[in-house]
Amino acid sequence: MTDPQKLQQLFEAALRAPAAAEGKAALARAFPIPAPIAAPPTPAEAVREAVFTPVPPVASAAPLANPGLNEAASAKLGALLDDSLALQKRRRRRELIGTFVVLIGLTGGGLGWFVQSSARIQAFREAAGGARA
Repeated sequence: MTDPQKLQQLFEAALRAPAAAEGKAALARAFPIPAPIAAPPTPAEAVREAVFTPVPPVASAAPLANPGLNEAASAKLGALLDDSLALQKRRRRRELIGTFVVLIGLTGGGLGWFVQSSARIQAFREAAGGARA
């Protein structure tokens, strides 16, 4: 008997063996047939479920300690972040004060320029009186 014939006999014996049935069962377990999909609920049923289904309370557990947390590094990082936030707060305060100074300076300068000349005041009153009429 030649080698290809021996191989053919081995393949036929493997196909007839009960192990093939076990292989099919394993295949069925590995790739189960999905169950048919149920029809989606109508909008009224969905609303009824959403409204009348009680939600179970969630148990709040105490936070667990982080075993990988390095306390010294955490303290240093916290101090760095606090310093950074304080610096940003001071910078914003300086910017706000600078903005107010510029705004008040422009408004006060324009008002001062306007009230220095009585001709400007008289011209403004005539223009305002003409706009009312």
